[in-house]
Amino acid sequence: MKIAREQACDTLIAKSLIHVARNSGGMYVDDNTGREEIRITYLGKPVSFVLSDKTFVCDPDEWKEMGKPVTLQEEIFILHYLLQATGTSPSGP
Repeated sequence: MKIAREQACDTLIAKSLIHVARNSGGMYVDDNTGREEIRITYLGKPVSFVLSDKTFVCDPDEWKEMGKPVTLQEEIFILHYLLQATGTSPSGP
C-alpha cells in the first residue's frame, strides 16, 4: 500500500494544485514559505495534505473523537479522490 500512496502523491504533485483543490471542493494554500497544501473535509473533519513532505495533517482537537488520525488506507482513498474529482455535482436519483 505504501507504493500506491507514493505513486498517488507523485501524480498529484505533478498536477495543477489549484485546479485539484477546486475540483475536490477543497482549498489550495501557499503560505509563501514553500509550504503548499490542499485542505479538504473528510468525514466532516478538516484534513490538509502538505505537498512538500507528502504528509496528512489533522487538527488533534477535531479528530480526538475519532480516536486517531487518518489511516494509510484513508490517505490513499483521499489521494485518489483528489486525483479523480471533476468538480461536477453527483446526478441521479
